[in-house]
Amino acid sequence: MGKKSINTGKPFERRVASAYRALGASKVEHDIEIGGSQIDVYVEFDMPDGSVHRIAIDAKDRNKPVGIPIVREVNKVMDGLRRAWLIDEGKIVSPYGFTPKARNGAREFHLGLIEIEDLEAKSGRPDFDVLFQKKVVEMMPDLLAEMRDDLLNPDNKLIREFIPLEFKAMMNLVSATKRRFVYFGDVHPELQNMVDILEDSGFVRLVHSGQYFWIYRMNDDFVQAIINWSS
Repeated sequence: MGKKSINTGKPFERRVASAYRALGASKVEHDIEIGGSQIDVYVEFDMPDGSVHRIAIDAKDRNKPVGIPIVREVNKVMDGLRRAWLIDEGKIVSPYGFTPKARNGAREFHLGLIEIEDLEAKSGRPDFDVLFQKKVVEMMPDLLAEMRDDLLNPDNKLIREFIPLEFKAMMNLVSATKRRFVYFGDVHPELQNMVDILEDSGFVRLVHSGQYFWIYRMNDDFVQAIINWSS
């Protein structure tokens, strides 16, 4: 949108457009002008009430999480288009996520943020509720219950990453660069196999592979499904 940085490429924009086509958008346009602003991807969804939901998407192909300055810059354009009744919603899609300040700012601006892996997982998998029931509720209810308790704790409202460890005794190998959930194989037998299923189903993705432990991140749909679940 507007002048693109050297890190923003057409292939990533086409990747975003393809994901929205797979999601069932009735209209997908790439690199168009709306209200005097260049928009990377524009999509429309036909709603059950007969209305059309219009979304303008800024595809930020950068090798690090998107920060608050970019969110502010994008919001100026998206807010102007909303006020002119040219779109209903603005979003940013990123391959490497968003900083905490960017997420907080986006919530204040009512600007949508989504990682490309989460978008593609939503577009390429079976019905989410069916998959959640079969792969999570039925196969790993105890792990689900612990995750839900962690997510419902008000002190943990910003935490989305977790580390699976085979034994509690391995906890001393984990560096505390930031707060994460930790789950143990001696509490949940076959823990790593469960995490592999979550990753294959698109519910989580691997964000760090280290010598002693791996770090995974829950996507937003998965988090909401866990919170809404009741045993």
